[in-house]
Amino acid sequence: MSQLSLFIKTTMNEITHLNEVKVSYTCTATEAVRTSAEAQELCRKAYDMANANLSLKETFIILYFNRANKLIGFYVLSSGGLCGTIADLRIAFSIGLKCLATSMILVHNHPSTNKQPSQSDLQLTKKFVKTGELLEIKVLDHIILTPDEYYSMSDKGQL
Repeated sequence: MSQLSLFIKTTMNEITHLNEVKVSYTCTATEAVRTSAEAQELCRKAYDMANANLSLKETFIILYFNRANKLIGFYVLSSGGLCGTIADLRIAFSIGLKCLATSMILVHNHPSTNKQPSQSDLQLTKKFVKTGELLEIKVLDHIILTPDEYYSMSDKGQL
């Protein structure tokens, strides 16, 4: 019996059930992402798979990558209203750590069809980059999608 199991049995006799955290994903071969154009195509596929309508409300999704810049998977971080959504860094990075990601691409949509980042978009990106540096999960890009266009903060030198 492991030390953890013994500790739980001897100090928490009243606990009859513990929740187990599981992470799972199916790895399929993908090409390495090298450009923002390739990245935004993956982002659009993630939105389709999540049934997130680009014109309806803001949704924040994160794509996680391995060392070879191959997609591990994506996670829908939040879905909000017409003008915004919450992006919790703790949740975003906890998922990245659990799947052993070495990099990530942030993506959210603007239902207004204005692809330009807001001041809060830029501030949030800086927080993600700073946290990523501490945890060694690099933020490759923050992409803003509209139904017809996209904006890459990496292309504009805003990371």
